[in-house]
Amino acid sequence: MATSTQRGIIKFDNIVNFRDVGEYTNAVSGASYMKPHMLYRSARPDQASVYDLNTLELSLRIQTILDLRTPYILLIHSPAIPKPLMPPKAQNTPPSPPTPTPHHQQSPPRAST
Repeated sequence: MATSTQRGIIKFDNIVNFRDVGEYTNAVSGASYMKPHMLYRSARPDQASVYDLNTLELSLRIQTILDLRTPYILLIHSPAIPKPLMPPKAQNTPPSPPTPTPHHQQSPPRAST
């Protein structure tokens, strides 16, 4: 189960190096540069236990995970990011055709006499 520690670092069962970036930055700098509880960072969220996932989703209310690892590192580690934390995939539906716009008819030019 996750427990809070000093400087915004939160201990999980399986997720390592997890921290609240705002709390950590403010504690280290001694100033209030960033709002706490808005941005978190960690290593290997794909290793999360059931308790870790519950904490991420229910307690911390994390809705999106951005994985910034390179394709090479992803290939080596073959991560399986937990599906409840992944953003919904866009459907592969073709875009709808444009709606025709009405063309205003112009009067034919008048013949000069």
